[in-house]
Amino acid sequence: MPDSLVLVASANPASWHRIKDALRDRFAVTFAVDLQGVVDVLAKHRPPLLVLSSRLLNAGLDEAAQRLTSHLSGTRVIAITASNESRTTKAALAPWVDACLDEQWVSTALLPLAESLLSSEAAERPARREPAPSADAEPSEALAGHPGYRPMVLGSSPAMRALMETIRRIAPTDVSVLITGESGTGKELLARWIHLLSPRARGPFEAVNLSAVPRELFESILFGHERGSFTGATAQHLGKFLRARQGTLFLDEVSSLRLELQPKLLRAIQEREVETVGGREAVACDARIVAATNTSLAEAVRRGEFRADLYYRLEVVPLHLPPLRERTEDIPDLLRFFLSKYASQFSLPPPAIAPELIPALQRHDWPGNCRELENRVQRAILLAKGGALQPEDLLGARASEVDAGCEEGINFGSCSLSLSEMDQLYIQQVLRHTDGNFTQAAQVLKIDRKTLRAKMQRTPAAALLRSVP
Repeated sequence: MPDSLVLVASANPASWHRIKDALRDRFAVTFAVDLQGVVDVLAKHRPPLLVLSSRLLNAGLDEAAQRLTSHLSGTRVIAITASNESRTTKAALAPWVDACLDEQWVSTALLPLAESLLSSEAAERPARREPAPSADAEPSEALAGHPGYRPMVLGSSPAMRALMETIRRIAPTDVSVLITGESGTGKELLARWIHLLSPRARGPFEAVNLSAVPRELFESILFGHERGSFTGATAQHLGKFLRARQGTLFLDEVSSLRLELQPKLLRAIQEREVETVGGREAVACDARIVAATNTSLAEAVRRGEFRADLYYRLEVVPLHLPPLRERTEDIPDLLRFFLSKYASQFSLPPPAIAPELIPALQRHDWPGNCRELENRVQRAILLAKGGALQPEDLLGARASEVDAGCEEGINFGSCSLSLSEMDQLYIQQVLRHTDGNFTQAAQVLKIDRKTLRAKMQRTPAAALLRSVP
């Protein structure tokens, strides 16, 4: 019995501790926070028991049944229901769960019920199962089955090793972290790594790009709103702060936050509570804050564009993610990771790498950093003509000109391609790949259509479109 794995599925991390305490260390326990996470853990670990909160089924009972039942072979299911749960909900659960248990009886009845359900099948179950992931081990090994984990490579250059050492020291704490770095360097990946190395790894990781939050929706998106609090509020909405309880909240592009909204963010971080739109009282929110910016907040404070008190609240531990051109030793690892990722995604074998490719990539300036490298690899896998990847497959048809004019030791004034021209050349190639479809091109470039059109305005649009067959 102690070797049996129980999957606890709930969007409320506070219930995890109550359920785990109820099981009294009789079972190994792992967690999922959404339906996709449940499916992932069921497929990887095949737990004999799933304890499922009915409140998690926000996508609808019918859809949940369809998504889960095909993965429940050999897994018994206990549904934890609310005291005020409708009879309709319980009736809909009945065909595919083994038992329903009111949440008020979890402390006293869950353990005997679990033992009863599993005892009848104990003889048919293998003596040992794959253990539950442990938050104490490396994320790449122990948390690969966790719904919040994504395969990632940050690099092994001296700069990245020093950065990871700092992360290992501060991750177990709850201090706020401010990540700085150019666009495309991987600031969100770094935030996820901090989350996965922390005691909050089993909790949610919520991310919000503050530059994309309209001023009038700021409080609703971050703090939530009550039903009927404004026109169109037909249901209660949990804001990002409340969704990130017992987990990590990643505030991207925090420098873009309007000055008049900054006091509201400061209060939420400082008091660890939020007031929902239309709510009558503050709600506690225990979320770790990791923020990121690609500009200097200190400079913004000096210009009067950012509050000093919010800046100091965010920058308890500052981390700087260097651009790719300053850590070219990481390019081989990143290249192989992206090749493997997209070859698998497109159901293609990973292509070989020509000997001259990596040196050429290390000479490139990478204005778009890791994101640019990823996009170029994605395109190369789709468009390469076969055989080993050559520099021109990733850097364009004029890669040899770039190498000849810009390699170390040669006067940079002899380089015939400007950064703007390289940018436009890349856009041309992506548009050619998408047959002139702006929406698809923007998706490949990982920018929105407005940004793509703005970039195209730097040269005549007709010239770009003429390059599309």
